[in-house]
Amino acid sequence: MQGEWPVDKSPGEVGYKIASNVVSRELRYVYAAACSYYGALIFSDATNDTDLRNRVIVNYEPFLMGDKSPRTGHVDNNLFGIVPFELYRQTKDKKYLAIAKLLADDEWENPRSDGLTIYTRFTADDPYMVGSLQAQAYKATDDIKYANRGAMFILAYAEKLQQPNGLFIYDESRPIPWGRGNGWCLGGMTEMLLALPEDHPKRDALMGVYRKQIDALIKHQDETGMWHQVIDNPYLFLESSGTGIITFALAIGIEQGWLPEKTYRDVAKRAWLALTDYVDAQGLVRNISSGHVKLIGESMDYHAKHGEFPKDDYPSQNEVGDFHGQATVIWAATAMERLQRNEETLRFLKPLN
Repeated sequence: MQGEWPVDKSPGEVGYKIASNVVSRELRYVYAAACSYYGALIFSDATNDTDLRNRVIVNYEPFLMGDKSPRTGHVDNNLFGIVPFELYRQTKDKKYLAIAKLLADDEWENPRSDGLTIYTRFTADDPYMVGSLQAQAYKATDDIKYANRGAMFILAYAEKLQQPNGLFIYDESRPIPWGRGNGWCLGGMTEMLLALPEDHPKRDALMGVYRKQIDALIKHQDETGMWHQVIDNPYLFLESSGTGIITFALAIGIEQGWLPEKTYRDVAKRAWLALTDYVDAQGLVRNISSGHVKLIGESMDYHAKHGEFPKDDYPSQNEVGDFHGQATVIWAATAMERLQRNEETLRFLKPLN
């Protein structure tokens, strides 16, 4: 309920501030902007805010008119398709499907011999970049090939990157459990599980990977409620974008019944309350890790040799208002709002004793 949140910390209020900031900025053909605009759309859907959705529609218009053209050839480019797929899901206007399907189908136009997309890199970003796009394609079209592709892809990555302790490394050459990298993996799984049919043959395996990672992550939750830039390194700063995706996945898992509320509800609530401290009055998120995994690794190596981190480590990798963080905190707000509304509905429907 609204009353359970301290002032300025409710998911609806915080999510609206960030989403409003996002739609005041240009929708560009880059994955972080697409993630942020997708976040604004799912938040508008969860809160029944048609005005917010209409602002996304206006900003998307140049892509429909041909003033801006989609790009393919990389998973970061193709992820843009999640925006028109979500616009179609909400409006049922078929004009959004052409670009969206082009981007989803391009990934499997010339698959590898193992059946994976030719864009396969085995880096931790990709379970979201590919998995979420294929999940949205299935939700929009009901064509099972998209669900099959996405589930197969994420499980192949889990086999390569998930460690025995449940965390994901960035890639085999950079075996760092980067916070946002773990978030990308978990977020992709969450989106795929939301889309997959209950009787899909890969659902149980995917759910097992999801739950194993969730349980690993909560062991490393900071006492503040946040997670660190590198999940298992408490010397690195408390980081918003990874925390945002983890909060999103936890809240969706509780709402969907994948995770028992008694065990995980407090974990998600503490994470959300901590995240709100990193959102200013203009809806700008701070403490967002840069994407330079190589720099993070070099900083950790320096610390191992010298017992301290380079003096410029914190400011050089701490972004403010970057779309990577704007996106994931909107996702978290959306999931917490959905969870709150679901709980209120259940309380309303519960019969009186």
